[in-house]
Amino acid sequence: MPSRRDMDPLGIEPRLLPWIIILDVEEAPRRFRYRLIGTRLVEVMDRDVTGHYLDDLRELLPAVDTTIARCNAVVDSCWPLNFEDDLIDVIGTRVWAERLALPLGETDTRVEAIMVGFAAQDHPPGPDEPEAA
Repeated sequence: MPSRRDMDPLGIEPRLLPWIIILDVEEAPRRFRYRLIGTRLVEVMDRDVTGHYLDDLRELLPAVDTTIARCNAVVDSCWPLNFEDDLIDVIGTRVWAERLALPLGETDTRVEAIMVGFAAQDHPPGPDEPEAA
């Protein structure tokens, strides 16, 4: 699996950077800490949660338990996870979003971080619509 060093922000398309999160994975007990959060996602949450633990944000993020379960699935399997559902901003606006969670680690058996990319639009794409970038 790629390491965090392999994910150079300068090598990522600039229009994608506002939609990227990197979570550090801590063990014993397992917790997920925001290492990086894209500017568009900061706008959606109405605050920068860099440095905060995911499980400490239950009041801010309504789907924290679901997000933790998905992060645990990535860590336990050492495999990427793709999922789609609503992204809800601070005023309750729902936006359809596809996410890709990628495990990052120095070995193929231990996930040290998870990089999550978002592709969001106002509704699920129809059969003749292009996917959001």
